[in-house]
Amino acid sequence: MPAFAWSAAARATVLTRATSSRSSASLRVCVERLWFTSGVDEGLAGLIRPSAGAARVTDFVSRWGGDPAVTGGGSLPAEWPGAADSTNAAGSVSGVRMAEDSSRQVDIVHYEVGREAADGSLIGWDAERDQWYVDRDVDIDDAYRPLLRLALARNQAGAPRELRLSPVAPIAPT
Repeated sequence: MPAFAWSAAARATVLTRATSSRSSASLRVCVERLWFTSGVDEGLAGLIRPSAGAARVTDFVSRWGGDPAVTGGGSLPAEWPGAADSTNAAGSVSGVRMAEDSSRQVDIVHYEVGREAADGSLIGWDAERDQWYVDRDVDIDDAYRPLLRLALARNQAGAPRELRLSPVAPIAPT
């Protein structure tokens, strides 16, 4: 589910016009049940293209681009989002082995699932939907209507690197 943060617009007058600007993009990633069953270390991994061996994992990592139906309005800095573009990730790890083929490695950005808030409630749990979620903030710079193909996996942060990731779940733009 996409969401955007907008800055407040100045009040328009006869000589000026009001403008608003989008400052970031956020995606709510809802995960089906049986998620978060192995404990507190379990999180969501966004798979990103590594600097070495990138050609071997192109189909298994997140990718983005502009809307082909729209011209102008800014552009994304590269075809492949990097760790720095995931502005609210809990951290990033390089060289994590893939479950599909342990000879292939990807970089990941890690998002915590089920953190406890100061009031004792769980952040990332939607009781009405009966499911976990992660809000993923993405720096889209000044791109207008970007398309993002996410590559996600279950990430067990405390596990050895070769056992850290589940098989990849590519999520196509909708």
